[in-house]
Amino acid sequence: MSKELHELLDDFTTTLAAYDGLDRNASDRTVATAGHRVVEVARELVTSLGLCAYAVEPNTDDRLEQVVFSVHGIEVSIRGRRHDRRRRDVLVHVDDQRDDDDRSRHPLVVGVGEGNENEYA
Repeated sequence: MSKELHELLDDFTTTLAAYDGLDRNASDRTVATAGHRVVEVARELVTSLGLCAYAVEPNTDDRLEQVVFSVHGIEVSIRGRRHDRRRRDVLVHVDDQRDDDDRSRHPLVVGVGEGNENEYA
């Protein structure tokens, strides 16, 4: 059974703190073991989030790299765009990848800042 995201984040934070708190005189084996554990937990967290990033593509409207992650069947993509010398923005694209039954029972509701929430069917 896979862990929930909050458990993975807790594991990562705890594991990283333990690694950072190692005694400077710890054996190479202890350091290597702790380092390996940090990498394992980080890999599990990145995989669970489907986290990836894409470099700015030349000759496109890209201004900032694109970062994509997925949680609960919802994929979120964030990237900076340049329309011309003056007009720039940050695009947040949300893609609902859940099945139709899940969508109908649990609609996607998005709120931005202090604005109203909007439901998307």
